[in-house]
Amino acid sequence: MKHLPFYFKITFLTLLLCFSFANAQKKGTTKTDKIKHLHSDLIEANPEKYEGNPLFTGNVIFEHKGAKLYADSVILYNIASQKNTFESDVKIENSEYTVTSSRANHYNAKEEVEFFGPSVIQSKRNAKDRIVTTEGRYNLKSQESFLTSPSTIYYDDKILKGNNLYFNQRTGYGKATGNFVLEEPLEDRILSGNLGEVFRNNDSVSIKQNALFEKKLEKESLFFRADNMIAVEKNKQKLVRAFDNAKVFKSDLQGIADSIVFDQSQDIIYMHGNPVAWSSENQITGDSIFVYTRNREEEVDSIDVMGHAFAVSKVEESQGADEYNQIKGKTMDIAVENSQIKNIKVNSNANMLIYLDDKQKGKETERIGVNHSYCGVIYIEFLNKDPELLQCQIGSNSKVYPMEELPKEIKLLPDFKWLESKRPKSKADLQ
Repeated sequence: MKHLPFYFKITFLTLLLCFSFANAQKKGTTKTDKIKHLHSDLIEANPEKYEGNPLFTGNVIFEHKGAKLYADSVILYNIASQKNTFESDVKIENSEYTVTSSRANHYNAKEEVEFFGPSVIQSKRNAKDRIVTTEGRYNLKSQESFLTSPSTIYYDDKILKGNNLYFNQRTGYGKATGNFVLEEPLEDRILSGNLGEVFRNNDSVSIKQNALFEKKLEKESLFFRADNMIAVEKNKQKLVRAFDNAKVFKSDLQGIADSIVFDQSQDIIYMHGNPVAWSSENQITGDSIFVYTRNREEEVDSIDVMGHAFAVSKVEESQGADEYNQIKGKTMDIAVENSQIKNIKVNSNANMLIYLDDKQKGKETERIGVNHSYCGVIYIEFLNKDPELLQCQIGSNSKVYPMEELPKEIKLLPDFKWLESKRPKSKADLQ
């Protein structure tokens, strides 16, 4: 039998396709649902390949529900499966987006595209908004992405990453499991964790399991870590709340608490629930701790402690295992300069125990004794990192004890605790 001429092969298969479409229309498919074959260089069918379904090759163009589908080759499966396979340089385009992929399946009934290989979903409304993946599904109607390989979503000048990603472009809700990362280049911020959710319309983020926040500064970075974290922006106020085993790390500030809130718009860090803050050699505790920064969080400016305020530092020239300078009271105002505590004002029930040393250049340090003072208000200045009493006001009571006469019961003031072992000394200690 002679081979059919090329033009006849195309005409014959086109008639078969039309017949299939006609049958589909009789079964309830409307004209707008019908797949239109607009162009291809070649159409052929082989009963031994692709289950006998037609293969379109060379500059293939189809149209379905207003979307144009481009590819080098297309397998058009029968109406029962409602699936078309696009091979090599696939492009699907409508008024809202352009989808490109190296290989994809298009499911007519679900209006869904399944990706195999490098793929991009590009928004036509905003050139910066796009989705980059290698495996997953995208619903053309609902604009939902179900991505099952490490993928990246660009939206509102933000970059969302995850091993498994769901994102709804209409509602703005997204969820990532496995290596969740949200980069905010305009804010110099990065949020990450094991599981994260984004709420585009509310400009908020929720992170669970190993949540980490990084604010890049000019000279270093400010880090927060917790089991859970929420970041929200509302009325120009930018808040990050880290809770459950929260930690903060920066070269001039480290801390732990049940909850830490960073108000970026006000340059304030709030620490609540068993808070502990470290500034240089000093440990600070209280019911609540407020850290104020300046120069866009570059430097700690001051620290306020509310309720059961207690500042402790280990004596530099210690002659024993339990020699600590201790300052406590109801509240405490701490001024910081060049990453060092400059002075402290203790308000109400002020109590202080500091070691006095004679430090003369070229001579060995000589211990003078221990100053124990308590009064209504205490002013303390720090000189070369050592506390020195300036004023003791309202019911002043001060005494200097020689070392051998220091009563054992006042060597450590009530509520004393030394928590250096819990201090994060690097970003690695935040884990």
